[in-house]
Amino acid sequence: MSSLAIATFPQKNGVVVPFPNFFRGRNSIHAEKNMKDFVMFPVDQIKGLPKNAKPNPGSPYPSILRSIEQYGEWSAVLIHKDTHALISGRSIVLAFLELAKKDPDNDKWKTILVKLMPCEPGSPEA
Repeated sequence: MSSLAIATFPQKNGVVVPFPNFFRGRNSIHAEKNMKDFVMFPVDQIKGLPKNAKPNPGSPYPSILRSIEQYGEWSAVLIHKDTHALISGRSIVLAFLELAKKDPDNDKWKTILVKLMPCEPGSPEA
């Protein structure tokens, strides 16, 4: 017996993807598990980013900005669960803030997908 299960995706023209049996039964992955930690959060409520913050010089910020503007949000940022301090995703937050300035009437740029983390910024858990 094979240790792989096969998953087919008709919307992808019948692409067959091997899926290890390890991820079935008690080790299965559940999409709803920990989903309560992902929320839409007001961008202007995220702490730890100065008002005059600029992207890091080595950051792929221009590409991130264009991608978010063209396709919408593509990655969650991490913020502290209690303090709402930014842990990770500085360029994404800056892109949302810039897009909100360019188009203040568009509600799309007022909230951002975040994962709420119980760890402090800069800690080994972050």
